[in-house]
Amino acid sequence: MADLPLVLLVDDDEAARYLHQRLLRPYLANIELAVAENGQEALHQLLARPDDATPALVLLDLNMPFMGGLAFLEVYSHWPPAQQQRTAVVVLSSSVMATERQRTQELGAGFEAKPLTAPVVGRLLLQHLGVALPTG
Repeated sequence: MADLPLVLLVDDDEAARYLHQRLLRPYLANIELAVAENGQEALHQLLARPDDATPALVLLDLNMPFMGGLAFLEVYSHWPPAQQQRTAVVVLSSSVMATERQRTQELGAGFEAKPLTAPVVGRLLLQHLGVALPTG
């Protein structure tokens, strides 16, 4: 499945992971999906992948134990620019604090309200991966 774009879903909340995985399920013919429970686990997964298997999209929860979304972005912002350019990061949060949203944008990530909805998932996959919902 190396030819499919990889989406990495990072969220500590089991119910949110379940919901977001269900929303992504219709696209699994066109994407590969990996899951991490916090930013630290996500970084470990990224480091374990070869450069040509970098996720095309990271859906990143903001508030998580061990390493939250902002801490992940701080570390990730120091990675090689070529790797960062291959990966779009979208922070997911139920928080609407302007400071968090601003910091997210300063670190080069998008921001979406949590939980995701089917139309938002469709827009993100089309925008960042060029992947549309399979027909038929």
